[in-house]
Formats: sequence, C-alpha cells, structure tokens
Amino acid sequence: MDGGGAKRWLAVVATAVAAAAVTAAPAGAQNPPAGPPKILLAFDASQSMEADDGAGTPKIKAAQDAAVDLLDSLPPSTQVGLRVFGGTKPSRPIGPACRDSSLVLPIGSLDRSQAEARIRSFRAKGRTPIAFALARAAEDLGSSGPRTIVLVSDGQDTCQPPSPCEVAQRIARGGIEMRIQAIGFNVNGDARRELQCIARAGGGVYADANDADSLREQLRVLSTRALREYIPKGKPVRGGPDARHATPLVPGNYVDGMLPDSQRWYAVDLRRGETLEASVSFIPPRRDVADTGNLARGGMDIVTPSFQIPNRQNSSSIGFPFDNRGFVKGFGVVTRPIGVGAQAPADQPFSQPGRYYLKVSLNDTADKALFNATGGQAYPVELSVTVLGRHGGNPSPSKGPQPGGQQGPTPAAAVSPNEPPSTALLVLVAVALAALGFA
Repeated sequence: MDGGGAKRWLAVVATAVAAAAVTAAPAGAQNPPAGPPKILLAFDASQSMEADDGAGTPKIKAAQDAAVDLLDSLPPSTQVGLRVFGGTKPSRPIGPACRDSSLVLPIGSLDRSQAEARIRSFRAKGRTPIAFALARAAEDLGSSGPRTIVLVSDGQDTCQPPSPCEVAQRIARGGIEMRIQAIGFNVNGDARRELQCIARAGGGVYADANDADSLREQLRVLSTRALREYIPKGKPVRGGPDARHATPLVPGNYVDGMLPDSQRWYAVDLRRGETLEASVSFIPPRRDVADTGNLARGGMDIVTPSFQIPNRQNSSSIGFPFDNRGFVKGFGVVTRPIGVGAQAPADQPFSQPGRYYLKVSLNDTADKALFNATGGQAYPVELSVTVLGRHGGNPSPSKGPQPGGQQGPTPAAAVSPNEPPSTALLVLVAVALAALGFA
C-alpha cells in the first residue's frame, strides 16, 4: 500500500475502533444494572512511591493530587472510595507486609472535604501487595450495580503468589458489571506487562502515566469512562437482507440493528476518482455478551457493481467483535480510487464507476451465545460511510445491472455476494492486514 493509502486506512481504523466502555444496556436490552455506579481507587503506597516522578513531584503526592482533582469531575451521585496497599507496614516481616491494605475512604456518596482529607492522609511505605488489595477491593464494592476498580501502581506485585492476573480473572467472573482499569505510573517493562494483564483479565484497559499531569488525565479518563452509557450515534437505517434489496446510502453516520447470524446490505454510488471508506462497530449490550460470545465473528466486505467480493486491497475486514470484553470494537474497509491509475483496466475490481455494496455480517457461536444473551433481540450497529474525492452533490441512483439481471457468465474470479468468502481468502486478508499493522 502506498503512503497515502496507509494514512487513509489508519484514519478509517481509528474512527472505527471506539474505546467506550459499555456500563449500561442500550434501549431494548434486558437486565440493566441496578443502582448508581461505584468506583474504587486502588492506589500503590509502597516505598517506591516516595521517589520523584521525573518532573519534581514525589509519586505519592502526584497520586494524591490526581485523586483530589478527580473528585471535581465526578457527578454527586457517584459512589466512590479509596483503598491503598503498602503505606503502614515495613517490608519485613513479609507476612504482615503482604497483607498491608487499608480502606482509606469507604465507598459512599461524595463528601469532597472529607474525601480530600482521607486521600491526603496516607504515606508511602512497605511492599506492593496488588493481588491482596484487588481481592479486598472487590469485597468493598459489593455484588450489585456497575462497579469499577481503578488500579494505580508504579511497580509489580512483590507478594506473589497468587498472581494479580489470576485474582483479576476471579473478580471479573464474579459479576458482569465489574471491571478493573489499570494505570502504570512510571513503570518498567515487566510492571507494564503485569498491569496490562490485570486490566485485560478484569475487562478493562491499561494506560501509561509518566508524570503528575498525565496521571491526573488518565485517572480522570478511566474513572469517568465507568460512568458513561454508550449510546450508538447516527441516523437510523435498516439495511437490506441481500444485495438485491440493499439500502442506498450517502456519506454519513448510521445506526442499524442486527440479529446474530444475519447480514445487512447497503449501496453507495461512486463516480470516477472517488474512494469509498466505511467502518462498522458492533455494540455489545452487556459485558456478559463478551464473556459468552467471544468466538462470534463479525465482518464487512465491499462488493463491486459486478457483484464480486474482491477480498483484497483492504476491501474486506473480519474479526471477533466482542473479544474486548465489553468495549466497542469496529472493522473498516476501503476501495482503491474508482476507475483511475494502474487498476483501471476492466479486469480490476474497482475499475468501473457505479453502485458498490457494503455487506455487514454478524455470525453467532455454535451454541448461539449472542442470540441467547439478549433473548433474540437485535444488536446495535454503528455504520460510518465516507467518500474521498467527492466534489459537489451526491450522484443520482445508479441504473446499472441489478443482482440476478447481469448479462453473460459470471467472471471466474467472482464470488456470489450472497455467499461468504472462503476461509482461505479471509485468512490471507487477515495476514496481510496484520503485516501492515491494520489487523
């Protein structure tokens, strides 16, 4: 791919892959979480937190300042608390030091003046018993409603076993509305990998913070993310069940709904020199969808006016839409410029202006995990369509051939638009995307 194509593709992917956490079900989903969201900050107060953050501030003070600043960005209804690990006992004897974790601020409604005094009360001392603190933090949060642990540490757990990753996995299995986010504060490679593992196992995300300012920002982002309901954005649309009944679209953002093991078809009319870019995001209605449906597959293909699925040049994209455990994940596709350059000869897939099609698919697991997770309700789907190189208004609807009405034999390279492409071709596309850093 040339440099310009790579940049355009990166833009598509960046738009497609949203990082919003789903903490409440969209309209129509069952069993919404009960009660206000609860956030427990789990802060490292081990001896190493006395060190400078690299910008002139002790890390322990930077953490306290960030927590105090966070209070101003949380809604008054938020239930928030703070647990520290380390902070009261020396590193030896090891037994007491590895059980050194205190609930400095119990979970409850915000009283900012009282909370600030509690937050500034702890000091840095001792070991880093992350696994022990995570287990206690889960108990602090209880068993109902949306719950988030935001872990901040500058190093690895120094009290293993058990490993904090194993503890995070157990916590995540304890309830569909529990997540663990993690921030590495001036960490080395080993500590970063451990914290990334904790976040991944706990259904959350990991972020790096290198100084007081970046810690403050990451703490705000990961904490307030727990309070957001993800609402699909765009104009309501209903795609057709096949190419013959594809829904015509102009560039814009749309929201559809799909049942598992179904397809949606859309049509976009393109003129010479234009490039079609599109992305689709599948919205998991609840965290347990990610837990039970992690083998479900989603995909998007561009289909040419001659009803071919080229399955190359990034015009097909597939993957596991719910493997981010509750986070929105998207797929993007892009054509070459229509009818220009070396690909303009008639035997090339994007040589002719006309009506192009977008085929979106959502395939369930063998045991119908996605269908069963919502009782057979549709899954929200965001669709973004962009046409590069378009000047002036949108073209009139194409009057070209329609599915079933084309003249002459189907070209040998064609794939029926009503059939999925072969597994071998999909694997080749996935490998090519991965090699380019797009998968």
